[in-house]
Amino acid sequence: MLNNRRLPFIVCAVSFFIWYILLFYKYYHFGYSDWDLAFFTQACWQLLHGSQFTSIAGINYFGDHSYFITLLTLPFFALVPHPLTLVLLKLIAYLTAAYLFYKIAYEALGGASALALMVLYIIFPANIFSLLYEFNPESFAPPILFWMLIAFQKRQWRSFLIASLLLMLIKENMALLVCAFGL
Repeated sequence: MLNNRRLPFIVCAVSFFIWYILLFYKYYHFGYSDWDLAFFTQACWQLLHGSQFTSIAGINYFGDHSYFITLLTLPFFALVPHPLTLVLLKLIAYLTAAYLFYKIAYEALGGASALALMVLYIIFPANIFSLLYEFNPESFAPPILFWMLIAFQKRQWRSFLIASLLLMLIKENMALLVCAFGL
């Protein structure tokens, strides 16, 4: 019998390999039809080379939205400067959020219910669509939101502050979510 503590990791690992194959297949068979993946890939490339200008949109990258979280993804992009690096980071964020959701549900409901909710999170159509969609730095928000919730519930204020700051680096309107916690 599998250890119940390992089961969420196994579900996430299996999901990772399935989605890894599907998303790479989608890329190599020209399944990305919007311009977001190209825009953010070019933005990362330009930022690594000292420029904020993106010719795809003809604007300064930070002139559109304040996606400052991109600066934290640049070391990964510098190691593997490829559009699939961003897709892979999005997939990791998606499954990290699923696991953190499991941890939140485990505290309230126990193992079996938490695992069921985690699987439902992974296969929820809106979440699947966000995974299938191109790329946007906003895909890093769910794991940080769950981290904030865990820190808030456990009254770990330093961790909550770090998560709040990271969330606000994603986009300018994420500050509203941080304010909602304050209310």
